[in-house]
Amino acid sequence: MAISLAQTSNYKSNTAHTHVLFKAKHLGVAYTFGRFNDFLAINRLSQSKKSKK
Repeated sequence: MAISLAQTSNYKSNTAHTHVLFKAKHLGVAYTFGRFNDFLAINRLSQSKKSKK
């Protein structure tokens, strides 16, 4: 039985160059847009040695 080890990398967002935008429908008539400037995002990427595409 072979064991496949996955390599995991963590990346933090650079808040000086990143923001979160959202759009919400208001009363079914118009859209309201918003933006979050202060947030924390951590992206975790894993790549298995067996599944290279």
